[in-house]
This record gives sequence, C-alpha cells and structure tokens, in this order.
Amino acid sequence: MNDWKLLLDDLAKLATSAFGAADEMRKDGEKKLKLRFEKLAKKMDFVSRHEFEVVKAMAIKARKEQEELKRQIKKLQTAHPAKKQKK
Repeated sequence: MNDWKLLLDDLAKLATSAFGAADEMRKDGEKKLKLRFEKLAKKMDFVSRHEFEVVKAMAIKARKEQEELKRQIKKLQTAHPAKKQKK
C-alpha cells in the first residue's frame, strides 16, 4: 500500500512538472509569436492608432467644411443666377 502511495505521489509530481513545463512553452511561444507580428507590422509600415485617429478627425473636419462651402455656393447661385453669355 505504501508503495502505491509513493508511486501515485511521484506520478502526481511528474504530471505537475509536465504541466508547468507545457505552460512555460506556451508562454514562450506566445512571446515569440507576438514579436514576429510586431516585426511584420513594422515592415508593413502601419500607422499607429493615434496617427489614424488624427487623420480621421482631419478628414471629418474637411468634409464638414466642404459641405458648408457647397451650401454657401448654392445660396449664392440662387441669389444671383448666372446670366447667359453670347458667344
């Protein structure tokens, strides 16, 4: 009976050790994969989230200004219709 207990204790320690090693391998693999993706992203010349948001805000502002200018032009055209020119 005592031999069985020692055997089971040894197997439990071995399993615990194996699971710990597997977990470390998983963590190491995740780190390596993350580094590879970061290197790939740098090679592809992606912009940062901050840069993207800044340019997006600029585009939205420019679009609003363009719409306002269109409204002003339309207002001026209706107030002062163009005269037909003779050629």
